[in-house]
Amino acid sequence: MTSQCTGEKWYSATTEVRSTARALATVRERSLLNDHDVDPDDPDMRLVLSMGVVVDGVVKHPKGLHADDSKKVKAQNLDRTIETEEEKEKEGEQGKKKRRKRNFGPNWPNWPNGIVPYVFDSSILANRKYFLQAAELFHNLTCIRWKPRSSEVEAEVGHKGYTLVRSGTSCSAGVGFYGDGEHIINLKEPGCGTVGVAAHEMLHRLGQRHEQSRSDRDRYVQIRWDRIDPDSQYNYYRRLTYNRNPYDIGSVMQYGYGEGRGIELRDKNLLFLEFPGNEVLSFYDIKDVLDQYDCTTHCTSPPDCQNEGYVNVECTCTCPVGFTGTNCDTIITDPDCGGFIHLKENDPSLERDSDVTVISPNYPGQVGQDKICRWAITAPAGYIIKMTIDDLHMAYNPDTLRCYHWLEIQYNLPGQPGVRDNPCVYGVCVPTEAKACQYKCVCQSGYTGEKCDQVIEDAKLKCTFERFEKCFFDNVQQGDDFEWGQGFKHTISKETGPEKAFRGERFLFAEMSLPRVPGDKAILQTTVPLPAKAGCLSFAYNMFGRTVNKLSLYAEGPGSGREVLWSKEGNQGSDWLTETVDVTATEGMKLSFEAITGESWDSDVALDEITWEVGSCRDDIFSDCVVAGEEYTGTRDYTRKGVTCQAWSSNTPHKISSVPAVINFPKSTVRFNDLK
Repeated sequence: MTSQCTGEKWYSATTEVRSTARALATVRERSLLNDHDVDPDDPDMRLVLSMGVVVDGVVKHPKGLHADDSKKVKAQNLDRTIETEEEKEKEGEQGKKKRRKRNFGPNWPNWPNGIVPYVFDSSILANRKYFLQAAELFHNLTCIRWKPRSSEVEAEVGHKGYTLVRSGTSCSAGVGFYGDGEHIINLKEPGCGTVGVAAHEMLHRLGQRHEQSRSDRDRYVQIRWDRIDPDSQYNYYRRLTYNRNPYDIGSVMQYGYGEGRGIELRDKNLLFLEFPGNEVLSFYDIKDVLDQYDCTTHCTSPPDCQNEGYVNVECTCTCPVGFTGTNCDTIITDPDCGGFIHLKENDPSLERDSDVTVISPNYPGQVGQDKICRWAITAPAGYIIKMTIDDLHMAYNPDTLRCYHWLEIQYNLPGQPGVRDNPCVYGVCVPTEAKACQYKCVCQSGYTGEKCDQVIEDAKLKCTFERFEKCFFDNVQQGDDFEWGQGFKHTISKETGPEKAFRGERFLFAEMSLPRVPGDKAILQTTVPLPAKAGCLSFAYNMFGRTVNKLSLYAEGPGSGREVLWSKEGNQGSDWLTETVDVTATEGMKLSFEAITGESWDSDVALDEITWEVGSCRDDIFSDCVVAGEEYTGTRDYTRKGVTCQAWSSNTPHKISSVPAVINFPKSTVRFNDLK
């Protein structure tokens, strides 16, 4: 596989439509920073976080980003509710049932006329500018007006209520408007010094709750109560909300998510949306405010905005990224590529197994530099848009794992960016010495082809998991309850699973702890076509634990059911065991491992060193002994000092006369032959 920094990239996609959805595919080229470390608050952080590079069959993400050090993440740890005595009475005392922040909902009062009087406390100095910058955003994008408190403003709004902005001990605010008196916003110094944090707390003060409190949140996120401080759990309770707009995991009101945190995304591909892009308020944050405060009722002849665009305070359309025009009906793309693909109910392309294909300009030749090709694909309600990438060649920086060019798929919401991947199949992309910025794919053992996507005939395929190579077994996409995962040195639970790998440090295992339930299955299946020849599958396995259930190996051919080739049940002890299984020749055969969860958590199952080779199984497959002259698979035929090598059975080019030497030991005789 080659891909040049001058703009060579090849792209071809086949779209099979089955459901309701809109997919926006963007092929973009952009020069990214090659620095090893990036400012965690860099405006390009979200862009770089969205990238994925498939190396050795595993999706890897850019290095040196340190996103957890961003001001947003640190400020989020300070976010909590601190209320005045009057607000405590309305919100509920801590320890009792409390009304939480976000999303706009019934009986949460608006500020009259959309005007919020405010006063700066003497305790806040540095963070005043962030409040004022956020107030300007509201002024430009919504009908909300934050005005310094005065007698004139009191007369304009008809009440004596106002917001007191102070430093305090956290980033926090009460929710909504409760009449006369002060309404608190805390922006702790230091710690809450960003425009995004200020906008977050100001939205609370306008009446908006946290995104994770929406009534429909369970379809998009999972709350991990065991990771949340009991005193803060009220911020995660689900409440009755309007849900006028889609759930927005990129909202400034969404708490952080990811590994080890209190919120986990159902769709792990969208983790990058936690970090802000170049905008403070997301596409849907703005629309939420417009809807709640009826900001567009003054528009006498509003436009009919298409493609999820909406009418803004200027009575024109605000369009999602990638669209433009009076009605958001034009795609932003280069004139020689991209455009709409509208699939209709009576379109022949909706028939089973029918394809619609799009390609990049001059495919399979080079594409010019700074090229943007964008396609928008729509389908009727009840269908799914499936996208298959047939050919994709792109370059990336192998040191930082950041993409010079990328394919972006915006599949979640029209107002959000998408994931950006740069794959290399069954191998790794490395720079060539022939030309700068040119890359090639170096294949794993057993694979060949320009993209390392072809299996060498009669090749020996082996998965050691030591280098995280792409194994010829992988988790199935459907039909199982959970996935096998990578293990390092030992499993995470005591008294179950291996204490170390069979060889090396890494292995594959099925973790049976919560949320697993008895009977849950994890299935691995071959992903490459095995030859229609008799062969041998060998593997190491560990089934240690009080309630270990079953591990089975199955074979399945086209049009035939699964056949059990091997199976073990119950606790097999703490040691690694090995097995070899002879497999009969079958055209189109697939092999699969299935692990079943036991009655409790201590039922882990592990696999290591899975090998397939043509021919009958041998007794010495797992032998550590070196067979002289047969272990070396390199290409050099000389030693470090330049001495030419020769076969053990040969006497050229070096003539050696072997003289047996006999060494006598008490009660035994051992004969050593001179080595050539």
